[in-house]
Amino acid sequence: MQVAVALLLAVLQRILRRVAQQLWDELWAELFKVIAQAELEWQEAGQGSVKKEWALARAMEFLEKRVRLNVVQRQIARFVISKVIDAVVASINAELGHDWTGKAKEFQKKLADLLPFVQ
Repeated sequence: MQVAVALLLAVLQRILRRVAQQLWDELWAELFKVIAQAELEWQEAGQGSVKKEWALARAMEFLEKRVRLNVVQRQIARFVISKVIDAVVASINAELGHDWTGKAKEFQKKLADLLPFVQ
């Protein structure tokens, strides 16, 4: 009986790890998506805090649709996601500068020049 319970617990632990990893991966993908959407929505300078708050709200909505969080968990998640957004934006700014959409359009034009089937 104890062996069966231990086996079931081991299987459950693997399932929970897989589910947690999948949620983490989905959250990362969602963060990149909402950061890009915020950048497209507010292209004028000086809107960084507005963009961040919008992206943070979308990411929290995404997370809370998948996981029920209590007040403390919600605050921790909001803090961590906020720091992740800061780090992602800082990394992209360091690589591309502050005009992401301009760089994306520039890349799109270069790609279209190289590949005639890309518009």
